[in-house]
Amino acid sequence: MTQVSADDRTERETHQTSKAVSASITNHARPPTKVTSAAKSIAYVHPSFVTITAVSTGDSQPPRLRCTPQSVAAHSLYENSDPYRLVESSGVLDLSAAEYAALDDRRVRVCGSKFDAAQTYTIKLEGAERVGYQSVVIGSIRDPYIIRQIESWISRLKQKVRERAAEVFSGDRVLGEHLFNVRVYGKDGTMGPLEPVKKITSHEICLVMEVTAATQEIATTIVSLARHIALHLPIPEWNGFITGMACIYSPAYLERGPVYRFSVNHVVEPDDPYEMFPIEYTNVG
Repeated sequence: MTQVSADDRTERETHQTSKAVSASITNHARPPTKVTSAAKSIAYVHPSFVTITAVSTGDSQPPRLRCTPQSVAAHSLYENSDPYRLVESSGVLDLSAAEYAALDDRRVRVCGSKFDAAQTYTIKLEGAERVGYQSVVIGSIRDPYIIRQIESWISRLKQKVRERAAEVFSGDRVLGEHLFNVRVYGKDGTMGPLEPVKKITSHEICLVMEVTAATQEIATTIVSLARHIALHLPIPEWNGFITGMACIYSPAYLERGPVYRFSVNHVVEPDDPYEMFPIEYTNVG
């Protein structure tokens, strides 16, 4: 019987088999093997090492691609929480002692890795679901007074947007339910709460206002309300009908269409590694 458990992003996490070439390095039971990848490279897998070579793109011109120790080693950073321990279905590839050496300007030899076999074979299971439709407004603020109090400014903005949306949709919960998010680039737009630098040192910031709602029309209506409110939201230092934010487009909103989120993020423990991937063979001719 197949067992399914929620994925807690531990070492039991499994990824796509794009790193299968790396995993083959330590399979000492196999003779040297030639493996061709979709990334236009050929790997010669030896029991003690692997040699990766960039190949031609298929035209008659000389190959313009090349592998370097940096480009090969950088592959361990792709979609991995730990660049030294690459989790696969059958175990963990340990690259902590791996060495990358250039044989020439197109070939790299990798050795020193080891493979720790897993006690239980696992398969990563992922899925997504539509959460609604999204519209965004991109604007910038250069006023130092607003930048200094941007957190309280955004808090007041969100409150006013909630109140205005309730008025526009007459308090209808079905039409008025939405998610309003503001990303502040120049402060923590990339890392969010994980950003270690708390003080804004730039002279301007970029705001990306996002509204996700049940329909595109609702999302666009609410983000347009947010733009107008943000444009003229007062601060204690300024009186009157100020204009504190500049938008780069007119109309200011951009409709992104349907948006999705992860809804399935689990690890499967099958009784047989092949039970989820049946193969049918057909003789032709």
